[in-house]
Amino acid sequence: PKSSRKQNEKEDSEEVTEPQNQLHISSNWNQKDIQLKKSAYVVIQEDKDSKEELNNSIQARSGPPNPGFNTVTGSIRVKKTELEHTSGSMGIARSDVRVQAANWFFEVTVLNCRGTIKVGWATQKFKRETDDYGFFITNQGRKSIKGKVVDFKNNDRWQRNDVITIAADLVERNIYVWRNGVKVGTLFDSPEISRMIILSPTIILQNAKVSVNFGEQPFKVEPEGFNPLLQNLDKKGGAKLEQLYQHYKKIGIEDEEPEDDDEDDWEEAIVGTGTIQFSQDIGVDIEKDPTLLVVAWKLNCTAVWSFSKVEWMNGWSIHGCATIEQMKQKTKEWNDNLIKDRKAFKAFYKFVFGYLKEDKTILSIEEALMVWDLLFAQYKIEWKLYKTWVKFLNQNGEFIRGDVWLLLLDFVEEYPENLDEYDPLGSWPTLIDEFVEWIQDGCPEKEDKKEDED
Repeated sequence: PKSSRKQNEKEDSEEVTEPQNQLHISSNWNQKDIQLKKSAYVVIQEDKDSKEELNNSIQARSGPPNPGFNTVTGSIRVKKTELEHTSGSMGIARSDVRVQAANWFFEVTVLNCRGTIKVGWATQKFKRETDDYGFFITNQGRKSIKGKVVDFKNNDRWQRNDVITIAADLVERNIYVWRNGVKVGTLFDSPEISRMIILSPTIILQNAKVSVNFGEQPFKVEPEGFNPLLQNLDKKGGAKLEQLYQHYKKIGIEDEEPEDDDEDDWEEAIVGTGTIQFSQDIGVDIEKDPTLLVVAWKLNCTAVWSFSKVEWMNGWSIHGCATIEQMKQKTKEWNDNLIKDRKAFKAFYKFVFGYLKEDKTILSIEEALMVWDLLFAQYKIEWKLYKTWVKFLNQNGEFIRGDVWLLLLDFVEEYPENLDEYDPLGSWPTLIDEFVEWIQDGCPEKEDKKEDED
């Protein structure tokens, strides 16, 4: 396995005092274009003539492993995961966790909404509702930015027990919101959010009560490509995890050479033989077992068969794994769950295509069939027409597009044994329609293929 990541660049960041007990993650690594949607230290500089390496002190997340809240102003009472305001002027509570890169989310459940609730992200300088650099959605169907409240057309007034999920994408600089598991839309986008901004979950209350979930409880919705803020490793566990990362990174480096013998071309990532050794250590044969794809999915990886330091440290910390034995156990749990939970399997299946295609729009027939073989066998996807599908693709296919990949599972569920009830007016991709016609025609051999063999 190889990976290719273009060098990212740096812009000035907001100066802050680093909190103690931080999960420090260094950078100085490359990535492919701007596709780092699911992790990491990415800053895109439009001025291509002015390229600088990222500062090694940049952190994706800092703060205690288990996030909490501190009252900034007003009389908000904080009790474990609950925040309540009962009297006086509006109060502000800010989390003790800060994020500067990567993608993060948390959720808030409305317990009492008689007054005002604003949920969002803000900087350390945000101390009054009118201050700059606060990005909020309100319980009154509006949004607030830099102290100005404006209408948000997709948002209705909140009700008691509503669950609000708010996610910050610090790669493309967008903030998204979900209500009761349904995506409301993009709350703020890049022109409104400055580069290298450092944000914390922040809640404003007046005569209202909410509970906050950073990952201690199951989420109503887990946005694809976003990380929960809860870290399940202490400082000692983080040190062990870092040692593992350095071990596999070194193995990968020893087997590769940087371009032009320039040491700066070394990647801050586990690649090549480092990835192979890791897969062997957790008991995975990558040619026969798709588990490494599951790991890539759970760790929000972006480059094929590569683990950046951010992906490795954030991903395994979230899942509480610092040793190989813990990783073995966790991957077994993931695999078992993918067999039981078809909704989770579909999410994983969707990830696989985007992960493997990299910057292309298609997969080759050979690669798609190899992965289908692994996934269908491992996760017990039973389809009596599968061998016929393979024969059809080998004879007639050239490549697999995303629509074919994604809708094949739906097609399998709808026609698990035969095509007797096939609806020709259904909205299936052209390749699947051609597969049905080919079967109805008696699975004829392709003539030009015969001639080529002759």
